[in-house]
Amino acid sequence: MQKMKLLFAALLLVITGSVQAQESDTLRVATKLFPPLVLEQGNGFTGFSIQLWEAIAEAAGLKYELYEVETVTDQLEAVQRGDADAAIAGITITAEREAVLDFSFPYFDSGLQIMVQPEESTPLGHALSALITPGFLQFLGLTIGLILVVAHVLWLVESRRNSKISSSYLPGILQMLWWSAVTVIGYDDVPPVTWAGRVMALLWMFSGIFLIANLTASLSAGATVRVLQGTINDVADLRSHRVATVGGTTSALYLDNSGIGYIAAQSIDEAYDLLRNDQVDAVVYDAPVLLYYVNTQTTDNFIIAGQPFGREEYGIALPEDSPYRETINRAILSLEEDGTYQRIYNRWFGALES
Repeated sequence: MQKMKLLFAALLLVITGSVQAQESDTLRVATKLFPPLVLEQGNGFTGFSIQLWEAIAEAAGLKYELYEVETVTDQLEAVQRGDADAAIAGITITAEREAVLDFSFPYFDSGLQIMVQPEESTPLGHALSALITPGFLQFLGLTIGLILVVAHVLWLVESRRNSKISSSYLPGILQMLWWSAVTVIGYDDVPPVTWAGRVMALLWMFSGIFLIANLTASLSAGATVRVLQGTINDVADLRSHRVATVGGTTSALYLDNSGIGYIAAQSIDEAYDLLRNDQVDAVVYDAPVLLYYVNTQTTDNFIIAGQPFGREEYGIALPEDSPYRETINRAILSLEEDGTYQRIYNRWFGALES
């Protein structure tokens, strides 16, 4: 009887151990919404990262269950605590993260981009905006200086011989300032009577043609550049504008390191709201997320400004010394070699690159 009890207990331990082994062989994988890498689909998920993970798990013979968290920080902390065996979405591999976690081989080359609202301005608005440029202000200052010089020279030459010009300084200079200003456009209401004054007036009239031509060209070029380029075209332009990004992300770290102030949103949807409501002028975030939003949303008229910057690589986050790291890496390499990776990539990003 005692032997039967021992045999039963041993059998129970084997069955329990087998169940526990099966449960432990099921990886808990933390993910988060990160379009187009992770999207909701019914009660589950889809997207580039999800379909790639499904292919990795199939190639490596891994059982898994996905569960959702709110932020990348939540993903990393879950892996670090041991609550998750892996985390995947759009997790950038950094030296700081590598110090406390392990990562798979990089499976996606990314970067940051800027998203803005297109400028809505009338032609008059563009022309006025062209006035507020260093080049035009410098040109305007030079013109005013020349008018002052010409006014004083003509007053000194003409005031004693020309009865229409006051010999008193202030009234006379005001007359000559008016004459110098209107003569630029070809109107002469106080003809000079001395030969020196006439020569000066003639030279000033020809100078006026040159000044008017340059003024017109400056305004036209400035307005055209504003229409074609807008006000935000690269990272340097962000320093004088209101910027939003998601706090605790690599985009926030990039802005910190670049000395660019920003509003730290809790999520990318909150950052979109800030831009939509004109509370910021630009959103900086991961390029694939912004590109996907611009290409799929019809309610917002957002556009991408400039080229990608701040190169990033996405990887699968794993606990340090994870026994699954080599298995996952071999699966990634095999998917790249047999073309599976490229097919998944083209399904999600081929249209965006065309």
